[in-house]
Amino acid sequence: MILDRILLSKINIIGKSFLKKANIEEYPHNINEMARFLNSLKESINNNEFEGVLIGNILFSFVSDLRIRDRNTTSRIFEDIFSALFSKECRDTSSRSNPKSIPEIIALDALCKNDDWLISTDLAGNKREKADLTL
Repeated sequence: MILDRILLSKINIIGKSFLKKANIEEYPHNINEMARFLNSLKESINNNEFEGVLIGNILFSFVSDLRIRDRNTTSRIFEDIFSALFSKECRDTSSRSNPKSIPEIIALDALCKNDDWLISTDLAGNKREKADLTL
């Protein structure tokens, strides 16, 4: 665990290098920029460059390896890796409130008249919990 933390605390240096190669200034802000970043990483792996091979091995060892993948811990690790690469902070430990639901979603609450839950509340809670890392 301590070595994992040390490793993740330093990979932002490599992340900055890949951002520069992908011509991205801060961090990927949309799917196209993320694709450029990942293609830059893929090219580095294919060229057997140290930075690419290191990040590729980190992703495999922490996320894809069969011994890890099926233990239901990968989403958090995946967030930790990408937040470290882009020098961002995961917000899963910070206090957050539910986002406001749009009128079209609130209207669906009528389907829950005899239930002890509302569609709008559940969707807002899910959206709050899924926003651990914003890129």
